[in-house]
Amino acid sequence: MPFGCDFIAKAVSVHVGGANVPAWLKSLRLHKYTAMFTELTYEEMMALDEIELERRNVTKGARTKILQSIQKLYSRASDLRAMHERLSPSHPQRCLRCAIATLRQMIATPMIPYVPAPGESSDCVDGFVCISYINDRNVPGLIFNLLGEIQRAVFVSGRQPMDVEYEYLLMLFTVFDKLSNNEAFTPMQKQRVHQWKRLARKAIRPADVRRQRVGLPHSGKCEICHYKVIIL
Repeated sequence: MPFGCDFIAKAVSVHVGGANVPAWLKSLRLHKYTAMFTELTYEEMMALDEIELERRNVTKGARTKILQSIQKLYSRASDLRAMHERLSPSHPQRCLRCAIATLRQMIATPMIPYVPAPGESSDCVDGFVCISYINDRNVPGLIFNLLGEIQRAVFVSGRQPMDVEYEYLLMLFTVFDKLSNNEAFTPMQKQRVHQWKRLARKAIRPADVRRQRVGLPHSGKCEICHYKVIIL
């Protein structure tokens, strides 16, 4: 089933000011450049290079940081696929906590609605299919697909597994909420996430753990794996 014209029109006209960019820049301590970024379309932001940033009077240090951060945006598809592979029960580095931390990081990055290729099915766009069928440019679909894998692993039989602490479950609720309020995701994705959230509430109430401060590093690793790397 082809996607509606309204959703596609929104995808091609989004400026980065409405695509998580202000919060993203703040997390990178580059918020002084927010005004500059809000003048750009998403595609223009992703195409920024050293010459253009210098022309816009961006300092050398900030230019380096911006370009490195944009390169990380380009690597999201491969990072999400790698994390999906690591969720296999037989994978030696399987870690649900890392997968949740990865999603917390990814959902806060700039993105716009995916524009499907001619003839591409809505299931592929929504991420309802095997991840290998999802286009690398479809970052929302890849995020949604990984979230589905985590949902099934964490809330199997509607119960909280013993090896996932409340802090990570609360982090997962944050991902649910951010996805539901992000224009890059489709109505079908948001509807499915609403169902997952209702199921998750049977296992845990966010209010029960919200008073606890989650002092976890803002990275694509859980606390254990993050500090394990530091020690090594």
